[in-house]
Amino acid sequence: LTYDVACQYMVHLVTRFQQHFPHMVPVVSRMTALIPKMHLAGHKLDCGYRWSLNFTPGVGQTCGELIETVWSELNQAN
Repeated sequence: LTYDVACQYMVHLVTRFQQHFPHMVPVVSRMTALIPKMHLAGHKLDCGYRWSLNFTPGVGQTCGELIETVWSELNQAN
């Protein structure tokens, strides 16, 4: 999962799911969230190591921005 503010969003995610969706906690606990490469430049240096696609095993050369590249075209479909 890539999200622009994964470093903030994931902090208490399991706790929130425990309170509101306890049956989903096993799934959420296994999730890995990272910050897309373009957005990582706007974060603190520490985020660059902890939440980077570059240092995550199995990710390869993924940029994490693919969904945003098609938004302008998808918006025209409405």
